[in-house]
Order: sequence, then C-alpha cells, then structure tokens
Amino acid sequence: MRSSTRLDSALFQLTPTRTSNHCFVGLQITVDGEVIRDSNTILRVGSQLVYHRLPWREPDAPYLLEVLYEDDDMLALNKPGGLQVLPGGLFQQHIVLTQLLWRQTQKIHHLACQKSHLVHVHRLGRGTSGILLGAKINHAKKQLAAYFADGTSHIGDDRKISKIYRALGTGILCEEEVILSHETLKFVCDYVFMCNLNVGISETISVPCFYSFFDLESCILGF
Repeated sequence: MRSSTRLDSALFQLTPTRTSNHCFVGLQITVDGEVIRDSNTILRVGSQLVYHRLPWREPDAPYLLEVLYEDDDMLALNKPGGLQVLPGGLFQQHIVLTQLLWRQTQKIHHLACQKSHLVHVHRLGRGTSGILLGAKINHAKKQLAAYFADGTSHIGDDRKISKIYRALGTGILCEEEVILSHETLKFVCDYVFMCNLNVGISETISVPCFYSFFDLESCILGF
C-alpha cells in the first residue's frame, strides 16, 4: 500500500463487486502473511495485501473457436455467444484468451522466430457472437488497434475497419430505418447501458447516443 488506509476500504477499491464480511470469516485475507479477521484493520505504508479466492465451479461455456482466416500476422475467429473474451467473474479458463494462449503453445516453434504476441485486438461481449480479430505479432496488434481507434473517431466509407452489429427483434417496423437519439442511462457498477426516455434525468449519469437501425431481414412466424 502507498498510504495508510483501512482494510475494508482498500478491498473495496480492488474488488468492489465481491468484497463482503464473508472474506474475513473464510480467512481469505492476509496482510504481510498474517490472516486478518477485522475489516477495520489499518494498513501501513508498504503492507502486502493478499485476497485468497476460494475454489469455484466455472460455468459451462462454448469452448471451440472456428478460425475463419489466418496468416503470419493475424487471425479472425468466429466467437460464439456465451464465450467470454477476458477473465472476469466466474469465467477464468473458459475464455478466448485461454484459447489463444493454447494455440500459441501448440505452434511455439513456428511462432518463436516471429516474436509472436498472440492476443485479441478488440472485445465482443460474452453474449455476442461474431468475428473477433487477433494479432500474432506486435506490429499487427498496433496497426489493427489503430484502425479500430480511427474507426470510432469518425463516420465514413474510408474507415479501414467497421463494426456492424445485428440484433434479433420482434414486432413490426413501419420504416426500413429507425433512428434512436435518446440519452442512454449508465449504471457504472454493472457497465450496463439502457435507453432513457425520461426528460428530466440528471446529465451526470447519462450519456448521449445516436443509433441507426436498419431492417436487414424480416420474416413471419407461423403459430
């Protein structure tokens, strides 16, 4: 720790969504190697705080990744819905990053001479399926990341990379294109955004949005 602070405050900064009294009952907290049971303990400058996570059962998730394209610099994966990209929550092994590391170990002799850094370039939500790009070398990672950054800074046909999301909806659209310009309400803890239809909402917790929806395909379901 860089400054004196109470233990419960320090834990909340590290794991705001998981910290509770059960951590102390379960003897999961140590400071400088000593088990701590009192959440009001004051940490000294230089103290080493360790949170020992209890064993857990990782939920089932799609595990196989289909390679759509691959060359010496990059690869494109078909990420299925339900597979998380980075570790988080209960998902620590059944994630895309683990798959990429496994692929790297399988081709270590082929990739070593290229100084491989096999990593994902962007993220897709756990529930989102779609194309996920990965870079094999550092130069490719920087270049692809720059393309993504440039694509979010302006709208136009000259972008190197564009993201297109397809969503399944129900109901009837009167127009082929629908524009939503309401503010979105942001829940900081859960990283959730939702459409806000309230006029008098505080601007400190909302962000402006402008989404354009196109009717790509319609079908009539029989009953």
